[in-house]
Amino acid sequence: MSTKKDLTIKDVTASEHALINEQQYNFLFQKTPAQYIKQRQGKGGGQWRFVEGSYVKKVLNFITGFNYDFEVMESNLYMEAGQVVILGKLTLRLKGQEIIKMQYGRSDIKFKRGTKIPLDVGNDFKAATTDALKK
Repeated sequence: MSTKKDLTIKDVTASEHALINEQQYNFLFQKTPAQYIKQRQGKGGGQWRFVEGSYVKKVLNFITGFNYDFEVMESNLYMEAGQVVILGKLTLRLKGQEIIKMQYGRSDIKFKRGTKIPLDVGNDFKAATTDALKK
């Protein structure tokens, strides 16, 4: 008769190959503290919950010791669709190893009231970039 042992956080972080320690693991996988969860009106009604880019950067700074990069690999402006789409690349450096993740982010283009004149496309690109980073 064999007994199955569940892995613990100590099991995962104690390995010589572990990239993060127990404190970093607990910080990374904790429930997001309520003070960092924001709400906004969602399309089609309802409320959307989200975290700001500054919180994501705080977590990255803690986990990596400020040792990460975020790059925009592609950026597209779709005026007909009213969207900016970004492909972002996040590179984390931990214990001499790199972890690379890529993801798309998007933002609706904000137009001057009653027109098809963009209000601030640069801000829309920034919002799409933050969206990619948060993902």
